[in-house]
Amino acid sequence: QECPRLYVAGDAPYPTFTPLGVDCSIGCGDLPWTRLGLPRPKKPPVTFGGEASGNGREDEGTAYIYTYINCHGEEGAPSPPSLDLIREDDGSPILISGFVIPPPEYNVKRIWIYRLVSGRMVVQDQVKDFQTEYYYVGEIDINTLTFTDSVRNLDVGHAMNTMYAHEPHANLRGMMLVNNSNTL
Repeated sequence: QECPRLYVAGDAPYPTFTPLGVDCSIGCGDLPWTRLGLPRPKKPPVTFGGEASGNGREDEGTAYIYTYINCHGEEGAPSPPSLDLIREDDGSPILISGFVIPPPEYNVKRIWIYRLVSGRMVVQDQVKDFQTEYYYVGEIDINTLTFTDSVRNLDVGHAMNTMYAHEPHANLRGMMLVNNSNTL
């Protein structure tokens, strides 16, 4: 359910917002106000498992990224990708760690993890490659240190769609609502 929001610029060192509940309550999670936008994680995740180079027919090259999810369910831009690695078999476990926790004013509660997957289809004995994308493989609580990916390629979730998201500048002023839209 969407709640009306109050956006404020100039009261803190960065723009903030809060949802307004029907009972006039404000806030989400631990803080009454949330910093507008989400930062891009500065460090890539670290992976354990897999190989640096493959030698089998079923080997798959891949990499991982992660994004922050705040208590409002909003997603930020992705981290830099992990080092490339080879998954020996579809579904073989890879341990991912090295997640950086952002400052508390962003009210981040979850981390979403994505894996690079290339689609293939065989039509009349010809392999047709599709675009390679980062696909959702799971999530963890912000205070969890590791995630194990053993999701098969056929079971991955949605493609990551916040590649070009940017948080607003800290000195943002003069916000306006664009009528008949969700755009500020």
